[in-house]
Amino acid sequence: MYEEEYRDLLALLAKAVGGCSTRVSVTANDKVLYGLARKHAVVNLLAYAWQGREDLDPALRTALDRDLFASVRQQAEQEHEAACIAAELRKAGIRFFLMKGIVLRREYPRPDMRTSCDVDIFYDRTCRKEADAMMAARGYTRALSDPNHDEYTKPPYVTVELHRNLLTDLPTVDRYYADIWARLEAVEGSEYRMRAEDFYIYQTVHTMKHFRHAGTGIRSVLDTYIFLRAHPELDRVYVDAELEKLGLRRFAEVLEGLAASWFGGAPEPEWLSEIAAYILGSGVYGTGVQAAANRAPERRGGKLRYALSRAFPPLRLMREKYPMLARMPFLLPVFWGYRLVRALFCGRDRMGKEMRALQAADAEQMERVVRVMEQAGLRGYR
Repeated sequence: MYEEEYRDLLALLAKAVGGCSTRVSVTANDKVLYGLARKHAVVNLLAYAWQGREDLDPALRTALDRDLFASVRQQAEQEHEAACIAAELRKAGIRFFLMKGIVLRREYPRPDMRTSCDVDIFYDRTCRKEADAMMAARGYTRALSDPNHDEYTKPPYVTVELHRNLLTDLPTVDRYYADIWARLEAVEGSEYRMRAEDFYIYQTVHTMKHFRHAGTGIRSVLDTYIFLRAHPELDRVYVDAELEKLGLRRFAEVLEGLAASWFGGAPEPEWLSEIAAYILGSGVYGTGVQAAANRAPERRGGKLRYALSRAFPPLRLMREKYPMLARMPFLLPVFWGYRLVRALFCGRDRMGKEMRALQAADAEQMERVVRVMEQAGLRGYR
């Protein structure tokens, strides 16, 4: 539907980050481009691309300036908090490393060009009580917990996710990251980091998770372009061999092919066209209908089996959220009931949205998902 408008947006984003595009001129309506940029969380990049334009609608210019200021402010707050939390973790001797956007943004021409909704830090899961107390002392409130991380919020701008597991419900990935500390190098005190090659591999894994679940947007492809441009020395022999172990060599080729064509001026291969449309239609974190369409075909029994799997998670996931189950697994049905009651009274809207999305995912969408996953090398990926 938005084929040409998206091509114009991609050309503008390439301009903002110093890439190149084959697009000679941009003809799409400015407000349409702004709406698409918001959908993919790249409005700040659009603001940089349009700097100096005197013919821009005043109301749109005001909105762009507001969004750009908000992204700069958020980035500054996140950087400050990340530095303070890192210092406290080092002081306490708790092993940790920074992950995802807080690291990746440093590869962009300007750090605020790469927005992220939170700060991600992985730490030694044996120190959960100490980390929780540290965050409370810094004025954070624990908003939620799941088997992989605890989410902390600090008004008005900062959300921090402290990760203690990298479990994905994908055995191939979980085996690969069974001992994450062995894949890191020491930085200072108890702080670690991923080498560039391993960061790129994890970045690809993380993008794949979003791609398979509900879809992923333009920003994920831009991240691939930016990181590869910043690291021409990347050991491709090692990277490709590790991606092969993970079964993600083909998926990496998809991301790199789109990155080269969207932001590097290379022609887009025909075989990537349907995958490109899937990504462009996803938005930054995908859509509910797409999530349902993605997941239902993977389970025998289709939509009904999918709905049941969401209502009754397996013990290994439930015991992370409810630690008592590690000692008394026979109480699993009781906690299933508790979870469903909470969903009905506390999460009714979210549960309703997911069920409505499941109903809206028709056979044609599911067939499209199957084709896209096959083209990306992810059909039946486990």
